[in-house]
Amino acid sequence: MHFAIVEDLKIDQKHLIHLIQENLEKHGETACFDCYESGEAFLEAFRPGLFNAVFMDIMLDRNGRNGIDTALELRKSAERLPIIFTTSERDYSLQGYRAHPLDYLLKPVKAEELTKALLRIKSRIDKNNQMYSQVKKAWTLEQQNRRLYREQLIMEIAHGK
Repeated sequence: MHFAIVEDLKIDQKHLIHLIQENLEKHGETACFDCYESGEAFLEAFRPGLFNAVFMDIMLDRNGRNGIDTALELRKSAERLPIIFTTSERDYSLQGYRAHPLDYLLKPVKAEELTKALLRIKSRIDKNNQMYSQVKKAWTLEQQNRRLYREQLIMEIAHGK
């Protein structure tokens, strides 16, 4: 899995990476991480499909975008991307729900709570993969039906029908 961590404090970045790696290793999985110290840096680097989930600090450096504003901007190009807010302040939880986060984790992040969030991420990824698979099957059938129709039409024209 590939995660983005948008967190201005290096110590919190390292703590979160450590907890995620520890959790995934228990299940024989690995992850890679890209860390950003500001919402602006993250949004500049973001490309749809690049990350499986984003862990977003709400209270980023006061000189730039906060995590909620960053998440709202992200939603314009990535409606389904799981966003997990991390914060030491409970007061922002209602504001943050405008960005439709998958979860909220209070700092310091606890392993048990992170495990629940990772399970939600995996579930969301599985659902998205199933949906993609169904759409791909439907598209393939549509293409096959079009090809058969064209072949039938050509045969009818060739035989003067």
